[in-house]
Amino acid sequence: MSLLKSASKVSILTLVSRIFGYVRDAVLAATFGAQAELDIFLLAFKIPNFMRRIFAEGAFSQAFIPVLTQYESGDEKVKAVFLSQMCSMLLWSILALTLLVWIFPGAIISVFALGLTQDPEKFRLACLVLSMTFPYLGFMTITGFFVAALQTKKQFIHGALAPICLNVVLITGAVLSSQVSYEPVYFLSMSVPVAGFLQVLMVWLGYRRYYPGLRLVFQVSDPGLWKVLSLMVAAVYGASVSQIGLIVDNSILSTLASGSVSWMYYAERLSYLPLGVFGVAMTTVLVPALASSMYKKNEESYKSQISWGIKGATLIGLPAAITLSILAQPITIVLFYYGKFSWHDVLQTSGALAILALGVPAFMIVKVLNSAFYARQDTWTPVRYATYALVVNIIIACLGVRFWQHKSIALAIVCSAYTNMFFLLRGLYQKNIFTISMELARDLGKIHLACIPLAFSLISGPSIWQSMLLDKQFLLLVITSAVAWMIYIITLWCTNIRLTSLFAQK
Repeated sequence: MSLLKSASKVSILTLVSRIFGYVRDAVLAATFGAQAELDIFLLAFKIPNFMRRIFAEGAFSQAFIPVLTQYESGDEKVKAVFLSQMCSMLLWSILALTLLVWIFPGAIISVFALGLTQDPEKFRLACLVLSMTFPYLGFMTITGFFVAALQTKKQFIHGALAPICLNVVLITGAVLSSQVSYEPVYFLSMSVPVAGFLQVLMVWLGYRRYYPGLRLVFQVSDPGLWKVLSLMVAAVYGASVSQIGLIVDNSILSTLASGSVSWMYYAERLSYLPLGVFGVAMTTVLVPALASSMYKKNEESYKSQISWGIKGATLIGLPAAITLSILAQPITIVLFYYGKFSWHDVLQTSGALAILALGVPAFMIVKVLNSAFYARQDTWTPVRYATYALVVNIIIACLGVRFWQHKSIALAIVCSAYTNMFFLLRGLYQKNIFTISMELARDLGKIHLACIPLAFSLISGPSIWQSMLLDKQFLLLVITSAVAWMIYIITLWCTNIRLTSLFAQK
């Protein structure tokens, strides 16, 4: 099966999930607006998500998939022992961490959202919300284990379907919380672990079709488990480095005006849409493909797959970034300007989105380039580059917050992403692993040229949106975007860009 075909399936399912995600965010915006209570929920919910990106999705899957790939051609009993020990170790570790968070929630909040400690009532509420939402991390860690195992078998459907559970349950929780008069955020918080449990159940049903049953054990004797752990040491540090920037950003946001966390949340959700639908889909199928090429010592296929990822990320990411940045305000109006979400909220959210959207190509390409290193079981090199990017993030966020408030966080994230991308490309070149070929360079140049008429088309579109009725706003936004992207596609066709490699790549 071609990488494009696999990625397309994942993209479609991810798009469905993102549609539900938009409904979730629209309900949150209409129910809570951008106020302190929603800020507290978002900050508290970011803590298990922060750790999920490190353990459940980031470091673990990057270390686990290459090792499990080597077990696939061996004895089934040996593989079953490895899987049981791996899953058990994850489960016991997360249970211990959850108990610590339940005992000391205030210490965790103080690290992740320093600004909340200045208000006793907000601090109390944040501790309660964290205690309710944190078990989600345990469910998502086990989900990550099942999903990574299925990806090794080139089975991507269950992993792409799982996030839909989270969105559906949170939508239900947000709707029900709007009917509650006392602390509606409690109801919303309690729906988070329920969603996590349903995701575990969904991916487990797929896992049991391809793998033997699991046994809970206390042993850590399998050499493969220690190999995964050794790879995770660097990967955990690398993932932590990238997340430290988020801790700094969240701490800064928690000290700003009420609503700052929510404005950045909505902007991030919109700017990460292309990354979630296309970027994650590409890397989902690319990681096991690269690991397989390295295991077979097929360097030509390995380099071709990296080129496929870079070209695909630029082809989608660059025009998406331009569209989101230029149409930031109308997109925010159409999607969120309801209920308690005020015009001031629209201006602040769209301002952050216009900046943050510019980083979309870098967000997508960084995922591709990181995968190239991880497939070689080289986890320390990306760590070093992520550290450089972290420094850039912190400097810009701290220096700019006085002048641009929450928008400085958006600028810091974008600059950090491009810094990381530059060093990753430079590292691949210096290690003689991958070099941008003349053909790839020409195609990337044509993609950039094709984005020029797209940008002019968007700039010359309507400029007054607030006074229009909702149906006209939505219709005009769709037409404006569709015309611009049609111009982009026609320009690509006229430049005779070589897209055949995207379809032929295995």
